[in-house]
Amino acid sequence: MFLTFEKDDVINKNIPPEIIGVYYFLDSSDNILYIGKSIDVKKRMSQHLYKGRKRLLSAYCKIRVVPMHSELEALLFESQEVKKYKPIFNRKLRKSKQLISLYSCKNQTSYSYYYLGRDQQNDSLIDFMSMKAAKSFLTKLTSKYQLCEKINKLDKSSRMCFQYHLKKCNGACIKIESVEGYNSRYESSYSQIFNNPKDCCLTFNIEGVKTYVNIENNKVVKFGVKGKSAYSIDFPSNDEIRIVNMYKNRFSKNFEIDI
Repeated sequence: MFLTFEKDDVINKNIPPEIIGVYYFLDSSDNILYIGKSIDVKKRMSQHLYKGRKRLLSAYCKIRVVPMHSELEALLFESQEVKKYKPIFNRKLRKSKQLISLYSCKNQTSYSYYYLGRDQQNDSLIDFMSMKAAKSFLTKLTSKYQLCEKINKLDKSSRMCFQYHLKKCNGACIKIESVEGYNSRYESSYSQIFNNPKDCCLTFNIEGVKTYVNIENNKVVKFGVKGKSAYSIDFPSNDEIRIVNMYKNRFSKNFEIDI
């Protein structure tokens, strides 16, 4: 179900108040120009009119609103809709060139590893304000899970890393540790970044509305509101798990974890 409001309705503030939802700016041919979310769509439209992009405001003819039951449901739904439709005005905000981001990858021999960079990609795991802070975080993570500093590009040695000499690395740098064993610890470290079990269900109870999020292999796979809605993740990325983690930090006393 969705609601449609003409441009005059937006200008004259004829939208009902306090609608939680995902909204779409549409042109005269119903092409989607922009997708957003709000816990009060009417108030958000006023903000668009006051300081929105002039090109968008001149191009749209109406808005469509899909009502949601909770802010988290709307956040995750919006994330999927933007990936699905790729509206021209939904240019992802560029990260500051000063930010250092942590990324995950696999090398040519299938060992998983982390690396730091200013690539400004959409799938970064976590961002830092300085290289010093980023390296400190990665060094501690590498040490805690006995990962290899060379594989994680913290050690520039030509062969084995220095930690191998100290017996704090099991030899992945010289391929004597199995890929399976190494990657198993890596997956545990990956969960640590988001502070969630690798596979779990989180339920947020905000003002009596129970929004659930299913996580499998450190990725959000389903979400919805109990008894009201259910959605699957068709365009997976790290965006969804970051949204959930942000929400956990905001409502640390209002959620439960089931494993």
